[in-house]
Amino acid sequence: MPGCGTGSGCYSVLNGRWAYIAGIIPVSALSVGTYLAMILCLSVYTHNPQNETASTAAILMRLMSGAILAIALWFIGLQVFVLHTFCKYCMAVHALGIAISCLTLSLTGKDRWLFTGAGACIAIVTAAVQVITLPEAVYEEGSSYDPLPVFSPSEVPGIGPGDAPIYIELLFDYRCSHCRKLHALLPELAGMFQGKVVFLTLPTPLSNACNYYLPSGPDAFEGSCELTKLALALWQADTTAYQTFDKWLFEAEGSNGWYPRSITEATAKANELNANYIEFYDNDWTNQYLTKVFELFGRTASGKGGGIPRFVYGQHWLVPDSDTPETLYELLSNLTKMDRTLVF
Repeated sequence: MPGCGTGSGCYSVLNGRWAYIAGIIPVSALSVGTYLAMILCLSVYTHNPQNETASTAAILMRLMSGAILAIALWFIGLQVFVLHTFCKYCMAVHALGIAISCLTLSLTGKDRWLFTGAGACIAIVTAAVQVITLPEAVYEEGSSYDPLPVFSPSEVPGIGPGDAPIYIELLFDYRCSHCRKLHALLPELAGMFQGKVVFLTLPTPLSNACNYYLPSGPDAFEGSCELTKLALALWQADTTAYQTFDKWLFEAEGSNGWYPRSITEATAKANELNANYIEFYDNDWTNQYLTKVFELFGRTASGKGGGIPRFVYGQHWLVPDSDTPETLYELLSNLTKMDRTLVF
């Protein structure tokens, strides 16, 4: 959908495991059915409010209003407390659904709250089924038969001990909100592996201005190519300056929260940290890095659109659908197929 490119908040919500029941039935399909039924009942009720059919329609509207109200609160809560990211389209629908429910409940009639409560119970049961049948916390995973491009700890930035026996590559974009949340967990996640793992952080622009694996059209990540080049240039010029810049790109801006940095302000920050970065901005190493990381991105992308952030280890990769270090730890332990005795 417009504004829902790979890595955006609405992309994460609409394509994540919470967007389905039992990993198969889209919750949006149930919503469409419910709202169509609500429109039908409303049409019957307003045509002749006094007849028996209208009375039945009013009962059904109260039933569906209770369900809509409860399920809207459920999915708003999921976005706030579990996903920590928002889908603007979803939030708009939930807001309208709550408004519709409140208007419908203003209709007079006996047993109004009884039917509303019954509808809410239906929604609660639906939410419980979703929790019970929730798929594994992986949005996308796969393996390659042919060797994938490999980066070493000496040639790219990393988080964790440089001499760790296992290194896991992480593809991310500086304009991706989900990448930001996962990026903040990496130091804690590396600590959970007790020095056995180093995460190689690979900036991977999701802008089709430079990433030739992405289709042409609206660019939801416009500017990510320039932000990546600035970061890579700083890393070549001054690793300390790069670490500061990398952290700054993902920092929240006071009470306004986090937003992707513009090219203008990022360039000013780079000049402030180390003006010598300009010597490395568009050099051979940077261009070779981008060619290599794009190949890794393209060869590990699936038909789902090539989700980011993406972990790659050896010939295997996965896109996590979780923001908790404990779940990520389990996922990555399985990805590397490590002997647990080595980890603990």
